[in-house]
Amino acid sequence: MRLRCFALLLATILTTAACPTRDKYGQMPTLRITSPATNTTYTNGIVRITAAIDPVLELPIVLLENGTELATLMPPLFSFDWPTAGVLEGAHTITAEVAFSSETARSAPITIVVDRTRPTVTRTPAPGARNVALRAPIQAAFSEPIVLNEAAATTFSLAVAAGSPIATQAILDAAGMTVTIAIDDLAGLFLPTSLLATIAPTITDRAGNPLAPPSDGWSWNVPDFVKAPALPLCSSLPSFNQLPAFAVGSDLKPVLAWASTTTRSDGVHCQLALNRYENDAWATLLSLPEDVNSAMRGATVALAADDTPFVAWRPGSLPDPGEIHLVAASDNAWQALPPLLPQVGVSFPIVYPVLRIAPDAAPVLLWGAGSSADRYLMARGTEAGWREDFGPLPIISQEPFDGVHFDMILAEDGSPLVSWINPANRGHLSAWNGTAWSAAPEVVDMIEPSIALDSARAPMIVSGGSGSFFVQHLTNDNLWQPQPTAAIPPQARHPRIAAGPDGLPVLAWYDGQTKSVGMGRWTGRRWDVRAYAFSPTNARDEAPQLIVDRQSTAWVGWRDSAGQFNLWMSNY
Repeated sequence: MRLRCFALLLATILTTAACPTRDKYGQMPTLRITSPATNTTYTNGIVRITAAIDPVLELPIVLLENGTELATLMPPLFSFDWPTAGVLEGAHTITAEVAFSSETARSAPITIVVDRTRPTVTRTPAPGARNVALRAPIQAAFSEPIVLNEAAATTFSLAVAAGSPIATQAILDAAGMTVTIAIDDLAGLFLPTSLLATIAPTITDRAGNPLAPPSDGWSWNVPDFVKAPALPLCSSLPSFNQLPAFAVGSDLKPVLAWASTTTRSDGVHCQLALNRYENDAWATLLSLPEDVNSAMRGATVALAADDTPFVAWRPGSLPDPGEIHLVAASDNAWQALPPLLPQVGVSFPIVYPVLRIAPDAAPVLLWGAGSSADRYLMARGTEAGWREDFGPLPIISQEPFDGVHFDMILAEDGSPLVSWINPANRGHLSAWNGTAWSAAPEVVDMIEPSIALDSARAPMIVSGGSGSFFVQHLTNDNLWQPQPTAAIPPQARHPRIAAGPDGLPVLAWYDGQTKSVGMGRWTGRRWDVRAYAFSPTNARDEAPQLIVDRQSTAWVGWRDSAGQFNLWMSNY
């Protein structure tokens, strides 16, 4: 029973047995809970609660738990050991009170969380997983905030399956619930391999409950390459057609626009199709146009930030000048955007089209058109239709389309940057500033127009002849600054460049001697060219396709002489 009126303990303080009054002390005393010292405390057993009165008065103090009397603290210790073994798990609000005749002195509340449940852990990659990307996150996610009773580097370790330790960094996030393990030297690992992670048994939650150990070990397989099944090319495609074309989304799954073969009574046709690679197989997405020759004049694919696929193509059934069609996937159906109509007098099969999606989800399309001065045309999709007010690119001269002669990326604000090749292997780059094109200095001996953004979000391109490629960065002074060349075999040609979120360049090329595709990666200190020639020895003599995804894993696609398209994910 709660006592609202206390007998005085010292006769010198009060001479009657009535409740003490505020006037006898001049002002209301201050009450404090002194232990636990923090506002929130976690426990799975006995917790000591102490309180104090200021000024010092030897009066009993009542503890309340969620508004109900818990215990009376008697002077001079004002202490209580609360056994919580039979208490419901969860948060309990504790206050201290002393009742006077006119009012009550009350402490600020504290919270004691009773927790007898052991924390659990979920591990990524999943134990036993195969074909894991080397750069995929290695994480231990806990069911509640944890306490590391030893250093993170000691608590979490990584080794190859054979037992050799791997130097890593382990970081616990601010919420105390997820540990991320980062490998110090990715280029130092020999692939393929299996990795084994270990979590020490010293982890507890904030109440001191030890981690519930998983019942199985934590190991996974990391191959050198993950190889998607090869897709057959439509044999009727014209030589200039660069299909298939692929993009990789935030879910790290490639989406591929390609020419599937349709055989009818009137012959073999190339119909545009869209597939996604998942679960080690190509899965067909929504059906694309019924026009059996839809893939004949080129097509391109891009993914928005939410992974919505966009596909643009030139319908094969329409004569020149024709029009460009673009669709986006929405609610298991294709949403058609207004068609892009040609400029009067311009004949434009879509030669090597490039489609990018701006941060505001607007499509931006660049394509080659006929043989007039308007060789490279650009348009931006809006809700009202296509906007074509970019103006002509400052092209000096042209040459027949016998290779990929232009490329485009979007800056972080969505403005386009375009690179292209003029005769004599002279490269150019222009950026749209909203009203006009600005030009970077001409690059001599640039044989592919591939472009990417570096760690400073500045453009970088590749220059140089066979086997002597240089990655060049555009500085703030509008000058090209080369970085050390990659150790590329002398017979290499057709370089392509890409970069992930870290802005470090990755190169892919065709090896003319071995008829294979090679790859090199800048680690920030040196070029890692262990995958300098990795594909079968039947690649076509053309530039491979290269994409670096959001976790900095490289995907390389190429066409081979057997009439197939190959797409491999590289762990190098």
